[in-house]
Amino acid sequence: MAASFAIHSRHTSAALPSNFPCFVTMAASFATLLHVLFLVWLLPATFSLSFFFFKAESISNVSCYEKDKQALLTLKRGLTDHEHVLSSWSDHKDCCIWDGVLCDKKIGRVTELNLNYSRLGGEISGSLLQLEHLNYLDLSGNDFNCTPIPTFLGSMYNLTHLDLSSANVCGLIPHQLGNLSSLRYLSLGNNSDLYVDNLRWMSGLSAIQHLDLNSADLHIEVDWLQIMSCENSCNPRQLQFEADIDKLFLYTREGMLIRQKQRSSMKWLVKPLLLINRSRVAWILLLAGMTNLLTILGC
Repeated sequence: MAASFAIHSRHTSAALPSNFPCFVTMAASFATLLHVLFLVWLLPATFSLSFFFFKAESISNVSCYEKDKQALLTLKRGLTDHEHVLSSWSDHKDCCIWDGVLCDKKIGRVTELNLNYSRLGGEISGSLLQLEHLNYLDLSGNDFNCTPIPTFLGSMYNLTHLDLSSANVCGLIPHQLGNLSSLRYLSLGNNSDLYVDNLRWMSGLSAIQHLDLNSADLHIEVDWLQIMSCENSCNPRQLQFEADIDKLFLYTREGMLIRQKQRSSMKWLVKPLLLINRSRVAWILLLAGMTNLLTILGC
């Protein structure tokens, strides 16, 4: 048995190369090198990935701009809030998470203010002017107790959407609104005590697509047809205009007033054209139809 073991040991020794320990050492060194190279590649990649996610998280969590927050708090102090819809408007919270407030996530500036049908009243503060990136303002459906539309709204040049419909605002529609050349949507409807002395300011609304003056008193303006044709400003094919025909006295080019008893006879002609997208052809047909109708009625 001892002889057998000796023979087996001799055969095993003979099977291994003489440089086997060196080969094992080299393999271990190579494995260590691969490990080091992997770590060298992994660390920068991990750092870059971590930086990317940190940056993305930082962008998505940009805090409200302090100037905008203070402007909104000033607005809140001037408003009466019967339903406590502004309870989230606190100096201790980020204004970008306040109810009715939307911010640009990259820069933290307030871009939209939507407080419609919130039973708000009081004063619309001029602090809104400090919201330099505000493009959407909706205060419709509130009750401002027949206060005039603030003239400073005409200086909020970034506005594209302004809605004060059914807000119980009164008085003269300020000409300053004509300064809002970026405005696409303007709704002042369902405010029965609003009126205009002329509509020439509308020529500045070069981007307007929807205009609602329903319930406003437009009878003082005698050239509203020519003005609303948008010849020198907006695209007449894109404008949607709504007005209350019962408060709109219509004039021909000669300045002839259509009498009160005859206005109801013209609703079939005028109102459909007021509620569809404008075209120059529509206005031509309207003027032609009015002339013929006046002739028929003996005006």
